[in-house]
Amino acid sequence: MFKILFNMIAENYPISGNVEIDQVLYIIIGVIAFVVAFDLVGIIFDFFGCYDSKLMSEAHWGIRLAVLMSISWILRKVFEFIDWLFSFPFWVYICITVFIILVVILVYYINYRNRKLRNTSTIEDESKGTDIEVSIPQSNTINISNEILQYSKSRCPRCGGELIKRNGPYGSFWGCNNYRGNEYGSCKYTRSFL
Repeated sequence: MFKILFNMIAENYPISGNVEIDQVLYIIIGVIAFVVAFDLVGIIFDFFGCYDSKLMSEAHWGIRLAVLMSISWILRKVFEFIDWLFSFPFWVYICITVFIILVVILVYYINYRNRKLRNTSTIEDESKGTDIEVSIPQSNTINISNEILQYSKSRCPRCGGELIKRNGPYGSFWGCNNYRGNEYGSCKYTRSFL
């Protein structure tokens, strides 16, 4: 009985164009429509507190038919889209793939370049009198009293104090002259002596 019904539906309302595939799809859709209709009828009639079995049965078949037709229509459109998608010549897919790869590479390059530019500062090389580019971390630019202090050879990146040459047990190093303290507190910044 069910096989005859599904054969008739599959022949008159094709989804994929193949009768055997349509039969399987309609069986799956029928089961889904039954479960959805059964649950919806239970929820609706529990909400209204009405338990008339004849009315519930009619509502069940109406909802079941609506769900069956809706899912069938959606699947038919999906199969039409898939059929359209695979109707192009092979070279079109190659061109689309190459275009997507180029866009991904371009976006990655732009992001990489922007990151690199954000982390690069220009400082003056005191010995040669020329500008050089140095890549520094973001934490070496700080804000004190609305002044932005940039990394340089002669200035402390933490407090802006002057770096002076000091001698220690392990050799010479640069140390902040605010080591003993100023209005911002004491600074213990040191850097290797080059």
